[in-house]
Amino acid sequence: MKRVLLACYGGGHVQSLLPLAKRLTQNVDVQLQILPFTTARQSFVAAGLSVLPYSTMLCCLDQERSERLLSLAGVTAHAVATHADVPLEETLAYHAVGLHDLAVQHGDAKALDLFAQHGRAVFCPVVTFKAWLAANPVDLVVTSSSPRSELALQRAARQLGIAGLAVSDLFLQRESAYICDPGYAPAVTVINDYVADVLRAGGFESESHRAIHITGNPAFDRLFEPALRFEGQALRARLGLVDGDVLVSYYAPPAAQSLLGESFLPLHDVVNALDRLTDQFPGLHYLIRLHPNDSRPAPRLGPRGVLSAPSDSLEACLWSSNLVVVENSTVGFQAGLIGLPVFKLGNPDYPPFVACGIARYLGCLEDLAVYLSDFAALPAPADPYLEHVPSATDAVLSVIHRMLT
Repeated sequence: MKRVLLACYGGGHVQSLLPLAKRLTQNVDVQLQILPFTTARQSFVAAGLSVLPYSTMLCCLDQERSERLLSLAGVTAHAVATHADVPLEETLAYHAVGLHDLAVQHGDAKALDLFAQHGRAVFCPVVTFKAWLAANPVDLVVTSSSPRSELALQRAARQLGIAGLAVSDLFLQRESAYICDPGYAPAVTVINDYVADVLRAGGFESESHRAIHITGNPAFDRLFEPALRFEGQALRARLGLVDGDVLVSYYAPPAAQSLLGESFLPLHDVVNALDRLTDQFPGLHYLIRLHPNDSRPAPRLGPRGVLSAPSDSLEACLWSSNLVVVENSTVGFQAGLIGLPVFKLGNPDYPPFVACGIARYLGCLEDLAVYLSDFAALPAPADPYLEHVPSATDAVLSVIHRMLT
């Protein structure tokens, strides 16, 4: 029986690995251990899967030193902030491991200084994960492509000669530097040729034993379930749309600025521009979907605008739409996969939807009028990058099985 350790953070990362975990638990030749970080724990548990607590790593620490570091850093049960889906003891364990590793590498004083300056972003507990893997050997480590704990786990596995696979979700614009480093996993899956070319340009395959596999993202397989198309049709009916009506859906970013520090369009400006377009095109309607992490008040919409309800799945919203507008949302890629015309606002290079052939660039929302005036003639993306793997889950599992044999 082959032993596989699967680990990841929450959000989109766990959605990429969850389909793999479900299938691997059904394989009698695989003994699967799941190590979730932060909010990923709740996603795995909700799916009925058994998980290891992050606190299992505490056995690798000098307990007295660890407790002293936590106290000096002000990380206590009363002071530390934790997510509703993450037990307090897991948050404390996460900090304990991160701080302890920093102290092993830099000394206690420097570790505390680094944490004070950078917070959790400075954690990369290779030492602790290496000790844990040495005591709990596995045949393969599978993670997504995040930094911190996932990066540390891949580096630890590499140092111990354990095979590693990173399942990436999108374009790796910020992650490619450490992915291409020789100390990272020897194998990585990517969504398309564009991302493979980015990694090749970074030198990933300069070593003969490293491989890039173009598989797609398992998180997107669900898009193609027939029931979701019917949900999309039902949503159009609920919105009162008739044949010939055009629904533009806009997927709002989670905050006012991107990770690059660039400002997104204010939501009220987006709504005002869409309202002006509905005045110009009688059959035009629009749907606004807020990001689940967005705490801003809901915007006031015009008569042919609607706010996506929490009960409406993202996939149903996509299948109800005729075209999609995004600034940085992953939804732009998902819309392209199912053949919808996608329009990109803001920075044309981040994410690189335009370079991939997924989206057309809009200098401003008013420019959409050029396309709406002859919508019937607007072709969907035909770029070969968008050829969908029949099942990305099957494709990644095939890579895993080859690495285990």
